[in-house]
Amino acid sequence: MKNPEAPVPLTTLSCLKIHGSDARSFLQSQLTIDIRKLEPGQSRLGAYCEPTGRVISTFILALIDEIFYMLVPASLEETIKSTLLRYRIRAKVKFDSPTEAAVHGCYLNEENSTACSSIQQVEFAHPLDLQRKFILQPAANTEDTDNRRTTKAWALADINSGMVWLDQHTTTSHLPQSLGLVANNAVDFDKGCYPGQEIIARLKYLGKSKYTLRRFEAEIESLKATTVADLRDSSGKRQGQCLNSISHGQKSTGLVVVSKAAISAGKELYFIDENSMVLGKIVEFNNFF
Repeated sequence: MKNPEAPVPLTTLSCLKIHGSDARSFLQSQLTIDIRKLEPGQSRLGAYCEPTGRVISTFILALIDEIFYMLVPASLEETIKSTLLRYRIRAKVKFDSPTEAAVHGCYLNEENSTACSSIQQVEFAHPLDLQRKFILQPAANTEDTDNRRTTKAWALADINSGMVWLDQHTTTSHLPQSLGLVANNAVDFDKGCYPGQEIIARLKYLGKSKYTLRRFEAEIESLKATTVADLRDSSGKRQGQCLNSISHGQKSTGLVVVSKAAISAGKELYFIDENSMVLGKIVEFNNFF
């Protein structure tokens, strides 16, 4: 019998286990969120930025039993870890992959709100979707070929909730404002210094972001999350970038960083691949922010 509530293997995500007597103060100095406001058992969306303010990676951070668990894109795990180590200096903080390192997702519902609870090792809520949660457990414990909840469905739910995951193609390309992170409470402007803080704050108080995050639906079956697709108008001018997408049926749905001016002007926007061939036209914008 199929089990619709079985854990979904999320192989595109990795987990960093961050602990030590200086872990809290160290993370406070590095991340866009205020670690002092993170209560035990809570999870928060945040970003790790380079000094220019551009986002290296988004993450989901949870505090459980005085240990910080940071979910990050698997393709950026080593980059994030090496950058954190570079700034560690004498701080007493360690970065490990937990023994229950395999990241899984679980859907919740009113009929069975304890789904997955009997086998979870570490669990915490999805900060943008309280009907889903993350669990960490050995991959061998969740082999279920009949599972109806696929990784594609999970990724689509992330897209629909405005959850941005970067990869090696989109890292260090965008400011937090362009990724909807300010609107999603993933940037705290009162917490103090962290890499890129001055530039990010200056944009808030003295400037205006020219780009924003939008969901799209395109009549393109073949647009994949690994495709580096520029978003251009009918004249060929670049107006944004596709961050990720999921194909379903004859369409693709995904997230794009797009020019606010192009949206205001009502321009038709198209995806262009590396060979400058038109892949498809945006057929829908859903505003998150």
